[in-house]
Amino acid sequence: MSYLHSNRFVLKNFFFSAAFFLMAFSGFSQSALTVKVVDVQKAPLPGVAIILKSLPDSALAAQGYTDTEGQFFQRNLQPGNYLIEAQLVGFEKGQQTITLQERMNRLPDWTLQESRALLKEATVTELQERATQKDDTTEFNAAAFKVNPDADASDLIKKMPGIEVQGGTVQAQGEAVKRVLVDGKEFFGNDPSLALKSLPADVIDKIQVFDRMSEQSQFTGFNDGNTEKTINITTKPGMNKGQFGKIYAGYGTDDRYKTGGNVNIFKGKRRLSFIGMTNNTNEQNFSTQDILQMTGGGGSPFGGRGGRPGFGGGADNFMTGNQNGINQTHSFGVNYSDEFWKGKLKVTGSYFFNQTNNQTDLRLNRQFLLETLPARFYDEIQNNTATNRNHRLNLRITADLDSMNKIILRPNLSFQDNRSNSSFTGSNFSEALKLINSTQTENFSDFSGYQFSNSLLWQRKLNKKGRTISTDLQTELNDRAGSATLFARNRFVTGADSLYVIDQSQESQITAQKLAVNVRYTEQITEKDQLEFNYEPAYQTNYSVQFTDRVDQLTGLPFRDAILSSDFDNFTTTHVAGISYQRSEKKMQFMISANYQNLRLEGDLRTPFETRIDRTWNNILPRAWFRYSFSKTKQFRTFYRARAITPSVQQLQEAVNNSNPLQLSTGNPNLDQGVNHFWVGRFNNINTVTNRNFFMFFNTQITTNYIGNSTFISPIDSILPNGITLPRGAQINRPENLGTSYSFRTYASYGFPLSFIKSNMSLNGGMSWQQSPGLINGARNISDFTNFNTGLTLGSNISEKIDFTLSYSAQYNIVENSIQQNLNNNFFTHTAGISGQFAIYKGLIIQSDINQYMYAGLGEAFDLNFLLWNAGIGYKFLKNDAAELRLTVFDLLKQNNSIMRTVNETFVEDRQTTVLQRFFMLTFTYNLRNFKNGKAPEVQENNPYGFPPGMMPPPHLRR
Repeated sequence: MSYLHSNRFVLKNFFFSAAFFLMAFSGFSQSALTVKVVDVQKAPLPGVAIILKSLPDSALAAQGYTDTEGQFFQRNLQPGNYLIEAQLVGFEKGQQTITLQERMNRLPDWTLQESRALLKEATVTELQERATQKDDTTEFNAAAFKVNPDADASDLIKKMPGIEVQGGTVQAQGEAVKRVLVDGKEFFGNDPSLALKSLPADVIDKIQVFDRMSEQSQFTGFNDGNTEKTINITTKPGMNKGQFGKIYAGYGTDDRYKTGGNVNIFKGKRRLSFIGMTNNTNEQNFSTQDILQMTGGGGSPFGGRGGRPGFGGGADNFMTGNQNGINQTHSFGVNYSDEFWKGKLKVTGSYFFNQTNNQTDLRLNRQFLLETLPARFYDEIQNNTATNRNHRLNLRITADLDSMNKIILRPNLSFQDNRSNSSFTGSNFSEALKLINSTQTENFSDFSGYQFSNSLLWQRKLNKKGRTISTDLQTELNDRAGSATLFARNRFVTGADSLYVIDQSQESQITAQKLAVNVRYTEQITEKDQLEFNYEPAYQTNYSVQFTDRVDQLTGLPFRDAILSSDFDNFTTTHVAGISYQRSEKKMQFMISANYQNLRLEGDLRTPFETRIDRTWNNILPRAWFRYSFSKTKQFRTFYRARAITPSVQQLQEAVNNSNPLQLSTGNPNLDQGVNHFWVGRFNNINTVTNRNFFMFFNTQITTNYIGNSTFISPIDSILPNGITLPRGAQINRPENLGTSYSFRTYASYGFPLSFIKSNMSLNGGMSWQQSPGLINGARNISDFTNFNTGLTLGSNISEKIDFTLSYSAQYNIVENSIQQNLNNNFFTHTAGISGQFAIYKGLIIQSDINQYMYAGLGEAFDLNFLLWNAGIGYKFLKNDAAELRLTVFDLLKQNNSIMRTVNETFVEDRQTTVLQRFFMLTFTYNLRNFKNGKAPEVQENNPYGFPPGMMPPPHLRR
């Protein structure tokens, strides 16, 4: 498909959606609430703190206080369900669930009971409640976790039990966080690390962790189990009008530099945020949406399944990473949100740009798991340079047409281009370390592409409670194209040395279009029981073409190589229909569902071989979840899902990839569909009196018809049935359905305060196991990888002037294989560290973090034991210490290193990449804090009024 046609498709789709949206947007509705709070004698209670939260996401909708007559009034609310809370010192906390209609809603007089446990309540306030559990939401009180004045949201949540931030990823309760909201609104799309780096810690009131339901589930109240781990940041009252952020600039030795900052402009519902940076210190705030599937700092062109996490030094406080070589980054982003027509029209959008210039030097060693042949070893030294540019635009428009109808429009557009140049030397050795073959290769590639997706969701409540219908029209377009060249000098030792030269160029393009409609209908059977019916038809087309021209070694003339070329198009038609049942009781809720899926895949492969594909798969895919609340703070949840896995276009086509001439790869048009069974369980218990919390998580996955690697290493010069020439010692990899794979993972954390040193302790531990099959020269290998891990974190909670964290983590890994058991091994890694920032005297700041890393069992060349020490000294000046000048040194001892072990069903691999080492930098930073009342609101540690953290009593009750 041509770019012109693709662009027309994008514009046509977007304008169709926009036109539909504008035509439908015709009416608006609003709700208002009034309530009077009284004591048991019916006397009005002034100064009662009222908090209103929308359901089911518990997002803050409104808050305030009763007046001198005990009255609370709030307008501009959305119709729907809410949780309303009332708090006043000396009285029991009041709480009730309400439903607001499209009108003035007046509640009956609300009576609060006098408290019988004032002493106990005072003790809880003194301890500062750290966490609470509200339904499926874990809420942390930010005021109970002290950080330094310069900290951002990322620094704050690291101190909270069960939350980890490492390598640009965020994990909460053992699962990856997919999205970060601010006051219930999307913030910088679906990039959690970016959102957390954009907000200073001192504007945060609460951190809420929950499983966010899909748009349709939020509307219907029927939880279909399609959730994503989400963090919602609620800001302190008074922070919604003002400007805050920071800017910085620094320069150091070895011409290292960094400059950037973020600025947030909040004016009520209208919020505008900017973030940007440019540096050559590996500081990367933005994630890259890799629609070309080719970014990253080098690595062998030969791929494999079953990769494991990398291990290496890092310095999060200095934001200088050590993975993927050395990077120069230029980034800019903007986020906007606002409400119109009294809150009936809500708009949220973001744009960000990211350019990364990467240079990676790589050393790689791989051992193959062979049964019928002697052991084989592969070594590689690689140098890679790449420039990657990425633009992303996200938009969300929500319109409440009236009390019965709602429309959500969500277009997303991404552009990416990548240019890379890599040169490497690779060699295969025998068991006696005798050279079998080698290659000196240069690859150059230049690719670009875009991805457009759009969702137009219409939701309607019908004339009965719980009866709804919703329709989600989804469209998607992907297009990527580019060129690549390869020049390789290959040496093969077969008694007498032979030299074979490859000189080739390649042009390729992949285009995909998808159209799907998801229709759901819910029916309330009883007060506790609900049914949902769903139907989703989808149609997708894929077209892939790749033409490879080579230069003949004898004649010097170019020719088209059919084996390395492909011309493939396919069509996928899917129908999914199902029924679900949900029951909700006070302590127990559950859902069971069954979906029937019919999928037909049709395709024509014209090059390199004429092949017609016409496959049909039928599956029954069940789904279920269960939640039981032992109490308000203790609950158990479990979820099961079955999902069909259809082979991708790249896996189905037979064109050969020879970017590494010693390790070829190709597809398989005969691949079958697999089914993944996923089961997860969670248990959590939070004691709000002692501030102790416990969380446990597990998940199990079983995949039938698992698609793994089939590797053939040629013992002699061979010509394969498809015409591929494979010299002695070279190999070819092909995906195959290899049976069943298994994986299991568990994680637990326990957090508690240490009052005698005013700190919080968090302990965690877990294990994971994965078993996957593979084929090597026709011999079946079963690979088992087991990991045991444990760790602890001690975070100070003394004051903003004393901020330190002690941490320790250890992992013990066991690798076992059914063939070549002599390659089985155990290896151990651990990291011990201490970091801190201390205000020692009149604006003088010292900062240091020391981490000790140890790797044992990886082999002589990769076993390491090193210390990564970063330190800094700074001075704060100007009003409110708004400015700071700081001198920092990264890797003071010049020992930084980066290694990674990868284990899969066909090989064990160790790789080591270049990292930044010691440099000094002088940085100037200016912090912006400009709020309507002149400063950021402060939360009092011992609030004599008994109001929630972040809320001060109304003026008429203040002493």
